[in-house]
Amino acid sequence: MENQWDKRYSEPGFAYGREPNAFFKEIIDDLSPGNVLLPGEGEGRNAIYAARNGWKVSANDQSGVARDKAMDWAENEGLTIDYTVEDLTNFSCSERIFDLVAIIYIHLPWVLRQAIHRQLASCLKPGGMLIMECFHKEQLLFGTG
Repeated sequence: MENQWDKRYSEPGFAYGREPNAFFKEIIDDLSPGNVLLPGEGEGRNAIYAARNGWKVSANDQSGVARDKAMDWAENEGLTIDYTVEDLTNFSCSERIFDLVAIIYIHLPWVLRQAIHRQLASCLKPGGMLIMECFHKEQLLFGTG
């Protein structure tokens, strides 16, 4: 799937725009900044928003093209983001360091979804928050998600 995402993110502009996801924005606007993990972050729209608002951002995606776009954007704004390229099936946290993990429309095969969600939740500090905005199975009828 990596080549699929590199191809998508290689197109001009930003595939999902430059504004943060509305649900993500609504949630973090009411929280005190801390450490946030953004798996499957794509071109950085949520990472940039969080960093602008004082969050220490860690992000990852399987697309190097998406990472490069996000890092260029962050650099142009004078923001710091820790952004790695990795497949979520290989992702793990060595410590519980995140105040917030935000899973926003990550494309995951159903056979892997539960294990990956558990692994991401294990990265939270005690009292940390996991938020998710996900696809419904009927989304498949629309050829997306």
